[in-house]
Amino acid sequence: MQKLIVREVERGFFEELVRCPVVAVLGPKQSGKSAFINMITDRIEKMRYFNLKKWEHLEALYDAETIFKTTEEVVFCIDNIHLAPELLSVIGALVGAEVTRAHFVVAGIMAEEELRQALSNATPVSIFFLSGLTFGELFHPLDFSITRHWLRGGFPESYFATSDTTSVVWRENYLKQLIENDNSRLGIYLSGMQLYRLLNTFAQNQSESLHASKIAEIFEVTHPTIRRYVEMLESSYFMRLLLPYPEKTKKRIVKTPKIYIRDTGMLHKLLSIHDMETLRQHPLRLASWKGYVIESILAGFPEWKGYFYESASGGCLDLVMIKDKQKIAIKAVLSTTEITDHYLNAVNDIHPDYTYVVSASSVAQSKENGNIVMCTLSETMEWIRKNNE
Repeated sequence: MQKLIVREVERGFFEELVRCPVVAVLGPKQSGKSAFINMITDRIEKMRYFNLKKWEHLEALYDAETIFKTTEEVVFCIDNIHLAPELLSVIGALVGAEVTRAHFVVAGIMAEEELRQALSNATPVSIFFLSGLTFGELFHPLDFSITRHWLRGGFPESYFATSDTTSVVWRENYLKQLIENDNSRLGIYLSGMQLYRLLNTFAQNQSESLHASKIAEIFEVTHPTIRRYVEMLESSYFMRLLLPYPEKTKKRIVKTPKIYIRDTGMLHKLLSIHDMETLRQHPLRLASWKGYVIESILAGFPEWKGYFYESASGGCLDLVMIKDKQKIAIKAVLSTTEITDHYLNAVNDIHPDYTYVVSASSVAQSKENGNIVMCTLSETMEWIRKNNE
């Protein structure tokens, strides 16, 4: 049985709803968007709810402009907006012309840029991202299992499954639906078998640079086609394209983006990793841990921008977070014995305010050496929060 989880997007949500005429909740399917929308509707006094998966709700919005154009202070909640994105242009036009007093909450599987363009870039909109259940949402020292979260990922049905086997079956069905039903919606025109091979290829290259030309040769398509497929999978929140460090350094740096399957549960399903014993022995264990650390930290601190740093001479930092003039560096390791001179050289290259070496070992002892801290993921989250209050 799933327990009630307070989602991180709830922080500031209602303040933004009062301030901003349009608030969007974006994220992958099955991440809990509808559950979150249902939760907020119970706390809004004047509200009209539409779920675009229901034919009668779609039919009710046939003349959406008339419905949305109101002098009443009401909130329209529209779930699954990606099924009728044309409604966004209606909302944008009414808000822009200031002919409605309504506020709008929209939820769906859309890229941020796609949403802004559909509304028109001039429309004020506040955007919240809802991924699967995050480390920060689940963590409690008494009952949280980081190994389960890392292995199964954050999709609620997968994480709360009664067994690893049940979780694997759920993720298998999720991928099957993505491959069989969603590929054309994403603009990926491959057969089911080819798309599965492509996803598996991306999984095998977790945390590596995107070599689109090599992958294009395998699938006998063009280099731009592979880049477009990656962008489509990124816009549906299945993958993350982590960009290189944007500031100049004295070193020549790697400028090719790195690719990650965002949810480690989906990564492990593609790699046929079904239990912790297999994960402990798998050659991509470190790559999986890097992705888990990156997603956990970026989800916990969405106001920061994330990049990676890698110099041609080998210095590498898995995540560099930048906000205003502040800079934090993250290195994910399986144990603190893996620290090398290459890592220290990378720290000296970019001079972060703080550096955290995040160990997968639950028995890692927190160590502080100047602005370099070696600790577990939970301790890292606490250090970042404490140093930026």
